[in-house]
Amino acid sequence: MGVGNACKITANIVTNPKEVGIAPFLDMQAKRTLSSSLSSLKSGASHVWTSVKLYGHELHSGSRLFWKYITGGQLSYREKMQLNRAVSDTSRLVPFTIFAIIPFSEFALPFVIKAGSARGADA
Repeated sequence: MGVGNACKITANIVTNPKEVGIAPFLDMQAKRTLSSSLSSLKSGASHVWTSVKLYGHELHSGSRLFWKYITGGQLSYREKMQLNRAVSDTSRLVPFTIFAIIPFSEFALPFVIKAGSARGADA
C-alpha cells in the first residue's frame, strides 16, 4: 500500500467515520494503515541514523588521514581514496546545511536544485 493510498484511506476515515456497512472494515483498514505508516517511519529513521553514523566514522577517519597528510606523512592508495571520498561527501553536504540553518530557506531548495541541474551540476 502506497503512502498516497494510505492518506486517502485516512482522509476517508476522518471525513466519513460512520459510513454504514463498512465501519468495521475501515477500522481494520485504519489499523493496517497506521501499522504500515509506523513501520515505514521506523525504517526511514533507522536508515537516516545508520547513514549519519557512517558519515561520522568516515569524517573521523578522513580527518585523521588529512592530519597525517598535512604533517608530511605518506598516504597509501586506499588512504588517498578514502580521504577523497570523505572530502567529496563533505563538499556535497555543506551547501545543504545552509538550508537547515537559515529559517524558511527550505522553500527555496527546489529552485536551487533546478538551477544546479540546469547548470549541469548533477551528482
